[in-house]
Amino acid sequence: MTHSELVERAVLWLQGRGGCTFAFSEFHTGASWESPDAIGFRAWGSTVVECKTSRADFKHDAKKPFRRHPASGLGHERYFMVPTGLISADELPAKWGLLYAHGRHVKVIRKSEGFTDRNYRGEIGFLVSMLRRAEIRAIKIHYAAGNETRPSDFLNQWIKADAPVFKREISETPIDGSANMAYLLESSDAPQASPDAETPDRSRAL
Repeated sequence: MTHSELVERAVLWLQGRGGCTFAFSEFHTGASWESPDAIGFRAWGSTVVECKTSRADFKHDAKKPFRRHPASGLGHERYFMVPTGLISADELPAKWGLLYAHGRHVKVIRKSEGFTDRNYRGEIGFLVSMLRRAEIRAIKIHYAAGNETRPSDFLNQWIKADAPVFKREISETPIDGSANMAYLLESSDAPQASPDAETPDRSRAL
């Protein structure tokens, strides 16, 4: 199983049995030195999943500064996801959980005990960066719908969808359900603004 396949399983697990509302994979935001393979958020906390395909990679992970000092790391819950049998639970750092992946199945070998002391600022910064990226994508849709201007509180109004134009843009966007955030953050197929339209301000992007 490749690292990319493990990361894909981690995101699916986070949004399923992991209980997260949103999950993101391999994003570097600058809000923290740490760039988790996968991180998910729910109302009461966050979960980080690090994916390892070799024992050497697992052992090297322990040298990272935010592993040596857990309070500087991200994630209320923290897990390693590995192919079945690669490592055992007694090799884990304190409080970490272990997930075995086999095909499309993920088994919880040990549940994370939780980290009360963690990098809250890094998590907030990560979420702010995700919202900003979503706003940039949404602005593209807004201009592609024929609008030449946008309100200063664009994302606030777009999420509320109070104005008819926002409702039309959302209804015509080829996405639904849990795919919404991934589309706004990642899609290279998002409608592009016409050459004559006002260029969105990206100077505040994180």
